[in-house]
Amino acid sequence: MHICMKALVIARFCKFFFPRRKYLFDMQGSLTGETLQHGFVKKDSLFFKFLSWFEKQIANWFFVITQSDSMIEELKSFGVPESRRRNVHDGVDTEKFHPVSFNHELAAKLGVDETRPRVLYMGLLEHYQGADLMFDAFKHVYEKNPLVQFIVIGFPNIDKYKNQCREYGIQDSVLFLGKIDYTALTEYLSLAKIAVAPKISLTEGDGKIYNYMAMGMVTVAFDRSVSREILGDTGLFAEFGNAMDLADKILWALNHPAECESIGNKARERAIENLSWDAVGKRIDEVYQLL
Repeated sequence: MHICMKALVIARFCKFFFPRRKYLFDMQGSLTGETLQHGFVKKDSLFFKFLSWFEKQIANWFFVITQSDSMIEELKSFGVPESRRRNVHDGVDTEKFHPVSFNHELAAKLGVDETRPRVLYMGLLEHYQGADLMFDAFKHVYEKNPLVQFIVIGFPNIDKYKNQCREYGIQDSVLFLGKIDYTALTEYLSLAKIAVAPKISLTEGDGKIYNYMAMGMVTVAFDRSVSREILGDTGLFAEFGNAMDLADKILWALNHPAECESIGNKARERAIENLSWDAVGKRIDEVYQLL
């Protein structure tokens, strides 16, 4: 059972014994949407219909906070009244994640070539994260700019995507770093100014974008409502699911460093003003006061 469903059932059970307590549901994604996206169920199956019915029931048990307007629309379709739902957004520690100078020592250790233009991805290497499309885009970028170096931080399926890169003939231009120490993430993100967020799940958030923005990086993402909501006008958006257009947007970024620096600075400002932990904390505190 989905962890949110388990938690909600437990909270519902606790409410019988502690009825005066206040309960708050932090809804990070659509259960039915994600099960479809991952191919766990078929849309016309009885199990999917049961999940849809059950998700609507549990969404109406408690006050709900979420992180995107698309999830607010989902809650509205579930019949959750406006008085019991709020979009508080996700956030990022803008003091920990901030623009830093290129780490020459780390680059030399990892094999990052500071003389080459660099593009970075951080996240899970899964189909629903858009990884297949991203590596397709990398192939097209390499064909136009063979000097480029792609830095990939993430897991699992590393061998799968290494094989894909070999098939494409770009294996020498893609550096797979696997898992890294989160406390050193700022230094790793300093290795590139251009970042990719190719997620294709329509309802899930995208935490990596917050880190990119706080670091002052320019983000190239597929055009989906959640990414638009996070980035505002501080990102480069490719046609949803179109690897060629994703490649074109990456190439534009590589060819326009001055414009990208300006976009990155605006992204940093947006992160501080709207997406910092302080900003998100204030919105959550407003919900607490309301409860």
